[in-house]
Amino acid sequence: MRFYHVEQYGRRCICHNDNAYNTEKGLKEVCTRIVAKAKKAVKQGNMVAGAFDVIVCDRTGRELDSFHCGTDYTY
Repeated sequence: MRFYHVEQYGRRCICHNDNAYNTEKGLKEVCTRIVAKAKKAVKQGNMVAGAFDVIVCDRTGRELDSFHCGTDYTY
């Protein structure tokens, strides 16, 4: 299980948990779900449309990776 913390402008907006990905296809599916959740957060007013950072953590909270994404990305 991986936890994906979405931060925008230095503020943690949402958290998404998902199964770890082992393949390129699995990574695309996870990223698509993260973007969908971010779009929902924009509609709810928890973030603004545009770029955001994703921090990937394991179940103990240790940071494994991070990447930039956006509400207009398509995977």
